[in-house]
Amino acid sequence: MPSPGSPRRHNSHRQSLDKGGRVGGQLQDLNYLHLYYFWSVAREGSITRACASLHVTQPTVSMQIRRLEQALGAKLFERVGRGLRLTD
Repeated sequence: MPSPGSPRRHNSHRQSLDKGGRVGGQLQDLNYLHLYYFWSVAREGSITRACASLHVTQPTVSMQIRRLEQALGAKLFERVGRGLRLTD
């Protein structure tokens, strides 16, 4: 810990704040499950069907997809009826 009055060290990378004041772009916090769940939802076309094939609960997959979207700073899916479709 720096002593009072000593200069603070800055991280070598900058973190940007999104409109809600949250830190965005934290790709280092992602793991292969984020990508695997994303791939499963894209393949199945629905979170519910992806959860059934993955044998996990819906909140688990939804949270991983949300975190991936936040880290990338983009929506990955759009709702089409009761299903999901990849965005362009």
